Amino acid sequence: MFAKTLHIFFGILTKNRFYRRSACMQSIYRSIKALKNTSLLISLSGLFFAHAQPFIDWERLKNPIIHPDMVSQLTGRKTNSLKDAAMYFHDKTGYFYFFVSDFYSASDLVGIKSRDLKSFELVLDHKDGCSPDLVKYGDTYYITYQTGYGYNPPEYPGKTIWYLSSNDLQNWSSPKALGRGCTEGYRAIDAATAYHNGACYLAFKRGHDPYIAKASSIESNSWSGLGYTKGGWAENYQLIKIDGKWHVVMTAEINNNGHAPTIAALKGNPSSDAHWTDWSDRRMLKLPDESWNPKTPHNAVYLADWRRYDCYFYVIYCGQDGCCVGNYGFRLGMARSPDLQTWYKPGDTGGQGQVAIPSTKSCVPVSGKAQQKYQAFDLRGRLIDYSPYGNKEIALPVLQNP
Repeated sequence: MFAKTLHIFFGILTKNRFYRRSACMQSIYRSIKALKNTSLLISLSGLFFAHAQPFIDWERLKNPIIHPDMVSQLTGRKTNSLKDAAMYFHDKTGYFYFFVSDFYSASDLVGIKSRDLKSFELVLDHKDGCSPDLVKYGDTYYITYQTGYGYNPPEYPGKTIWYLSSNDLQNWSSPKALGRGCTEGYRAIDAATAYHNGACYLAFKRGHDPYIAKASSIESNSWSGLGYTKGGWAENYQLIKIDGKWHVVMTAEINNNGHAPTIAALKGNPSSDAHWTDWSDRRMLKLPDESWNPKTPHNAVYLADWRRYDCYFYVIYCGQDGCCVGNYGFRLGMARSPDLQTWYKPGDTGGQGQVAIPSTKSCVPVSGKAQQKYQAFDLRGRLIDYSPYGNKEIALPVLQNP
């Protein structure tokens, strides 16, 4: 009976995306299935659990996570600076994807992937690209970005916004123009998109201020302008839904900081066009200070809601130590938070020692389950009950606004 129970339990665990990353673990499981000796089963089960991997091995990481030299080795050309990163975790493969602005004399759009945030592989090297945003609509991934940083070929005049599409994050389409009907005659950069109720909303910097447009699809050739946003200057936008409510993450002027990592909850009903232009409810994301980036500490922040995996939000951002001017000398760092209030840099465990899951109100482990489950609370204290493990990517529940 004991052996049969272990067989079933290991069968559940090897479907777990984190355990199945390891070929060693799969070999152990195949050996266990063939065993009848209970004592040997117990010994091997201890070995299996000893090799369990956290979602991100945070304690052993150190900022900056990604250096220009790392990308230079992958592309085969010089890189002075990395900025404007977007990131995505692919649930089925266990890869973290990063798409960044790669600066030397001009800017190229580069994509890399990693399972451990230590070794990286090249997945995209696109000439003339900057300030990417990454979204998934249905089964298709889209990167929005801008051209015009150092190349300016006739087919991509000036600073204009474009998109690439892919079904696998590896093979990307040719560039297609974004925001037609609202961008002509303007400097257009820092594009980000969001779908809501059958409409696609586009945020971008038109001239020197954030602007909102709307169409039926990101692939539309006819966009309608909704106007400039309220709340003041901002750049490097990301539209993200958190606990059922739309937010914009941006670099903005706040608290006497001219380039502060900032988040704003969009006001009103998202079915109303006015909802998308009100960015006035801003607050600063108070990311940890470190010694590697004193001049420009937290620029071009990008937020990932990965609570479904280990109960944390993660951000990636670029920082500079004062070595250079302009867009040069930037490297990429990360931080994480259980609640968007308290942030930890890599190496910080948040007072939990080896425990990857914060035992706070934002995420409380539920005991007695063969497959780990958590009680999680949204940012308004409402209970969500979901499992971060399984064979499929899991969408967070959409909760009604109070």
